[in-house]
Amino acid sequence: MANDDILLSVDNVYATYNYAITALHGVSFELRRGQILALLGQMAPARQRR
Repeated sequence: MANDDILLSVDNVYATYNYAITALHGVSFELRRGQILALLGQMAPARQRR
């Protein structure tokens, strides 16, 4: 596929919650025209999401 088919490029993303819980660690992906992407993960109980 040609590079101009890339709609979104994400490279080496990190994310944490409350400076302690790692949500994303070095995530990279390219979203191309016509693709569908879903990021799934465990959801914490409401009392832990403050």
